[in-house]
Amino acid sequence: MKLSFAIPKDLDALAPDEFEAYVAAVAAMGYVAVEPMINDAQSVDVVAVRDILAKYQMKISGLRTGSIYHKNGWRLSSPDPVNRGNAISRLNEVIVLASRLETNIMVGLMQGHLADDEPFDQAEERIAQGLRECARFAGPYGVTIMLEAVNRFELAYHNTTSQIISFANRINQGLDHPVKLLLDVYHMHLEDPSIPSSLIRGMPYLGHIHLSDSNRCAPGCGCIDFVEVIKDLEAMDYSGYATVEVHPVPSILGSAEWAMNYLKPIMEAVYNRLKMVHYLNS
Repeated sequence: MKLSFAIPKDLDALAPDEFEAYVAAVAAMGYVAVEPMINDAQSVDVVAVRDILAKYQMKISGLRTGSIYHKNGWRLSSPDPVNRGNAISRLNEVIVLASRLETNIMVGLMQGHLADDEPFDQAEERIAQGLRECARFAGPYGVTIMLEAVNRFELAYHNTTSQIISFANRINQGLDHPVKLLLDVYHMHLEDPSIPSSLIRGMPYLGHIHLSDSNRCAPGCGCIDFVEVIKDLEAMDYSGYATVEVHPVPSILGSAEWAMNYLKPIMEAVYNRLKMVHYLNS
């Protein structure tokens, strides 16, 4: 498992020196990647971003797309074909950018809030069709769409791990390059009866993990059992990114440092314990 830190700004809105400051700071803490948000993919200076990442031997673990919805109102569920088309086009632009940065994209809030008079079954089918279209576009670029279950206070549907697994299976019918899951333990804490059981259920579909505590602050600041979470992920040989995505308390870099200091010893202890178990059983 590789630790990444979520930058709380859009990559297209970051000047190169500001992006470099984030990358340099979290690299010094021990993170191996950063995870910015994105709105306008075509405004990103790809050469500058690549050069900064190479300088610090860092990666981008993914591009979070919620800003596209927040800033433009474009959503995959929209009954307006122009709005929905804008959402799909913007996601496809992000896919092209992701391929140039050797990463993937995340989709959660871009499903969109529904108006009171919008039937859910029709909206869900529009989301599924839009994501199928984007996944087909992403395949030749080697980019995977990570679909996130979001809690009920932020989105009124697709809240639980079971619901997002069922929806992903529906999307992936007939796809050569399937959508995978992004599971966030904060949303799981709010929606799932058991985080460990949901991780086990979601593991065959899992592409990415987000880590934050029950209060959306850094791991170790709330009541989620991260020892159990990390034990489960290591036991199931999860080798992807785990991104710390948290509120900036006491500050954004302060939360990054707290999370690393809390998680790193747990990860090392769990890894060493599992290695010993494998040795004794061999």
